[in-house]
Amino acid sequence: MQNDSNELGNYELPTNLKTKIRKINYPKLEYNEILGICNKIEREALDFFFCGRQISEISNCSKNNELIVKCMLEINKEKLFPNPWTIKDIVALIKILQYQKNKNKIFSNFKLEHNLLFYALFEYSINDKNNFFNKLCKILQEILSLNNQEFNDLKTTYHSQTQLIEIENDLILRKNNLSITLRTLYFFRKIISN
Repeated sequence: MQNDSNELGNYELPTNLKTKIRKINYPKLEYNEILGICNKIEREALDFFFCGRQISEISNCSKNNELIVKCMLEINKEKLFPNPWTIKDIVALIKILQYQKNKNKIFSNFKLEHNLLFYALFEYSINDKNNFFNKLCKILQEILSLNNQEFNDLKTTYHSQTQLIEIENDLILRKNNLSITLRTLYFFRKIISN
């Protein structure tokens, strides 16, 4: 909604301003232009999250960027969302991936396909979720070259129940084989005991 000409942020523009604003259509960026922007953003994110340490996975990062851009272009072509994905969405995904990579003891078994799926489902409310879900999964399967087991695992993860379990003073949020460790149980017990 933020990019509509009659809105400012998430709020509708006052009527007296709507008539004074002109809509400028920017030229559509090509795949290589978008990829170049993503690689630059990723280098900045790597530098931020890893503070200049040597990173052995930079080539894998650019491969992820290629796949993210291809997914964005295909999702926009299929018009799955009311508003098309933009560079803003790609930046969010890149930052999520880098954060997870930096915090690999907290995030377990997260892959690119999980992040794309959950980002898409979280960011947008869709009336026909089943139809949307199936179309999105097919796009991810095709672009990410998921084999049948990976594809079924993605669908199982989405449909599985989320669990909250305690293991060795940690709370773990688990959905199928994905997990996020919440290292707060120790602090909760300390606060309660005081």
